[in-house]
Amino acid sequence: MLHIYAAVAEKERRLISERTRAGLARLKALGVKLGNPNAPAAAVLARASLQAKADRDAERIWDHLAGIVARGIATDRGIADELNKLGIPSPRGGEAKWYGASVANLRRRLAARE
Repeated sequence: MLHIYAAVAEKERRLISERTRAGLARLKALGVKLGNPNAPAAAVLARASLQAKADRDAERIWDHLAGIVARGIATDRGIADELNKLGIPSPRGGEAKWYGASVANLRRRLAARE
């Protein structure tokens, strides 16, 4: 019985795919432009939004970073361990942890603004 259900589901998937392709081909033949015409502009806005969030996150962590470096911890891995010990949330938030690479990215971002 399950084999029959699987075969019917597979056939339905194939039929949906064929109908979708045929419909898109008809629209293309009529000269309709397919896709999202706003995609390039949306990508620019999304990138700007992500960069602004990253800048805000870097500013939020700046004081903690400066304090850790002042205590003599200079490596990215060491700073990441201290940020984790202090419970400073990473830019990803939640249970995400700091890693050496994320600290290196943070330091590059802070250096670029100076």
